[in-house]
Amino acid sequence: MTKMKNVNVFVDVDLTLVDAQQVIRPGATTAMQVLFDSGCHLFLWSTGGGPYCRQIAERYGIAHLFEAFLPKPDIYIDDMPATIFNGLVFDPAGDEDWVTLATRIVREHVHQGERPAPAGSQGPMICILEDDPARVARFRAVAARIAPDATLRIWPDAHRMLSQLPDCLDCVVLMSLDHDLHPAQADAADPGSGYDVAKVLGELIPCCPIIIHTSNGERGTWMEGELSRAGWKYARVHPFADEWIEKEWAALVERFLRASA
Repeated sequence: MTKMKNVNVFVDVDLTLVDAQQVIRPGATTAMQVLFDSGCHLFLWSTGGGPYCRQIAERYGIAHLFEAFLPKPDIYIDDMPATIFNGLVFDPAGDEDWVTLATRIVREHVHQGERPAPAGSQGPMICILEDDPARVARFRAVAARIAPDATLRIWPDAHRMLSQLPDCLDCVVLMSLDHDLHPAQADAADPGSGYDVAKVLGELIPCCPIIIHTSNGERGTWMEGELSRAGWKYARVHPFADEWIEKEWAALVERFLRASA
């Protein structure tokens, strides 16, 4: 499938970005960030007009992601009328949630050259979802010892990870996912969970092994189900022993990296 450069994405407002009560739909904010981070040019339009579009975008803190706020046209005047409706059309009210849809659009239709390359992304990458600073420091120490050539990307927030993950999929060699995440501050936004990430990965083509390192037994099993359904290679490590990162997790990382070498 041919991927596009300089991609313009027009997003509807009512019943697409927001529901009938003008409440933003689940995952829509993260989805807009995913498309923006991939290099897409975003335009918000509606039959309600440009000021209405801007009002909705500002209400939910995403106005900076859009290049313009426009009314939907009623009449087209064009010397090539066949080109007006030759684009791809996606409906987030269908079977896919917003984040899964946006991630698939980027992966299948946006040329890689459009994406701003993250720092240090030229070599192999290990991507980790973890919000505990003490664990993060230990992950870094172990990775530096057993995978010194790999770049480590660590996110404490599932939504932020999903917004940046499309830029990493071409070079990631391993992922490791916690489930339970906690806001950095009491009034901070919900950081999501490892299951949110697993659900999106369950819609993608597997590209690397995954370690699930959560103590939440039930939700860890849910994550396994999503990954297994899509054919991802994965393993569980239970974070209970004092040195589980230095021993059990490190052993899994070494095993997976050797297998993919």
